[in-house]
Amino acid sequence: MTELLFTYGTLQNHDIQRAIFGRLLDGQSDILEGYRKEWIDLNANNDSNDEEFIYPIAVYSGCQEDAIEGFLYRLTFEELLKADDYEGDSYQRTKVTLKSGTLCWIYEKRV
Repeated sequence: MTELLFTYGTLQNHDIQRAIFGRLLDGQSDILEGYRKEWIDLNANNDSNDEEFIYPIAVYSGCQEDAIEGFLYRLTFEELLKADDYEGDSYQRTKVTLKSGTLCWIYEKRV
């Protein structure tokens, strides 16, 4: 079964895609409306002070002027579960409709 996932941050990085999925993802650009991109600091959840753990996170605003540009990827269900593990507890997976009209999954700030 094919799943659609919209990404706006580190899941667009080819090295991360190879590490998580064992392959590069083929995506197309799209826009997530009604959300704004903020930043989350995960340093508190990490024992290492050597690296910064600051990542983008989508926050629902409901305002159509707010929008996040990103990429839409096709994944298997098993790959989507791997993405869930990668994103961790600060994010929740939610189904949304993109500007293109495509229904897909996103990772947004856990409420």
